[in-house]
Amino acid sequence: MNILYIAYSCGTRSGSENAIGWNIPMHSALMGNNVYIITKNTSKPDLQDYLEKHPINNLKVLYVDEPNYPKRLRKLLFAFCLKRWQKRAYRAAKKLCAQEPVELIHQITPVELRNIGSYGKIQNVPFVVGPIGGGQKIAKPLRGYITGKGKIVERLRLLFNGVNKLTVRLTGKLKHCDYVFYANEETKAYLPTKGKSALCTEVGTAQVPGYTPPKKEKAQGCTFLIAGRLEYFKGHDFVFDAMEKLPKEADFSCIVVGAGPMRARLEQRCRASEQLRKKVRFLGKVDYKQMGQVYEEADVLLMPSMRETTGTVILEAMAQGRPVIAQKAFGAKLLVGTHSGWLYDGDSREQMLRQLKGFLQHCIDCPEDVAQKGRTAAQEAHRHLWQEKLKTYTSVYELLCSKPD
Repeated sequence: MNILYIAYSCGTRSGSENAIGWNIPMHSALMGNNVYIITKNTSKPDLQDYLEKHPINNLKVLYVDEPNYPKRLRKLLFAFCLKRWQKRAYRAAKKLCAQEPVELIHQITPVELRNIGSYGKIQNVPFVVGPIGGGQKIAKPLRGYITGKGKIVERLRLLFNGVNKLTVRLTGKLKHCDYVFYANEETKAYLPTKGKSALCTEVGTAQVPGYTPPKKEKAQGCTFLIAGRLEYFKGHDFVFDAMEKLPKEADFSCIVVGAGPMRARLEQRCRASEQLRKKVRFLGKVDYKQMGQVYEEADVLLMPSMRETTGTVILEAMAQGRPVIAQKAFGAKLLVGTHSGWLYDGDSREQMLRQLKGFLQHCIDCPEDVAQKGRTAAQEAHRHLWQEKLKTYTSVYELLCSKPD
């Protein structure tokens, strides 16, 4: 099959969207498909270096220039720049389809509903998009954690989502999608399509190292890990509130990985807390390839984000044999089962805090259950290997490209 992948974010040396944008086309080519990738020009050094060392003859990459704005301005106007890039990528895709026997187009990144391209307008070539997210919003009980600029950002985000939803309906953009994968139930409910669709998390993994006991002294208690950008919506304060409700004698520690604008304030909060001062350790940004060493120290991953499409870190932790505690929402609800972690929920802030505190205490008191859930998490992670994810996509590709008798 001849497949064109649209992958704005595409890279071999990092996780998140770059990993999605590279691994899906790469594994598709390894399965025997003739693959084309359209990505941004800044991905070129990384991809060229990889393909020189690991040639894939049936994979070709086309690079489309991003708008040439100053870096600081491009960051400020990212959504506008991305739409400009999508228009350029559309022209490149249309030209390619006129020259080569492309049988199907699949946009895999960006993964947000606000950035669906117009590739469905290319005649006689089925268009698949997703898995897309972006329809999720912060639960009402947790909105009190959003203050200052965060409130403004959330209001603007909801406004832009509403405008995009209206635009998609007026332009009929979704009608041009032959198949839509949704990354979570919230996005599917927010931007439904009358056509063919399915729920499917966007994240995947290249390998599953599996469960190994954490590397630490026998006397050490439960070690929790929080990994990700230190942003206002990531829920660190919510977790720290729950930890401060634990008994003073509770035997635990917490490793916080990541950089971001909230780091200084969060560190100050922990230093001022008698409960957290000696138990929370901030590592800052850790290279993607070094994260395996961090997981070796941890017993449980905490994923407290109040708004997230899925969170690559959840699957990374499961692949390392670490159970996950997260909100019962978004992609976490699709990834984490009762035998691989704990999902908190509630109608009020206090109810959610009580649930989270209970899960933390259980992990501290029941290391055998933590280890068992870690083993199960690793088993479940096998279902999300990139080649397994390709099987799901391929079944849709074949359905769309099959010709009636």
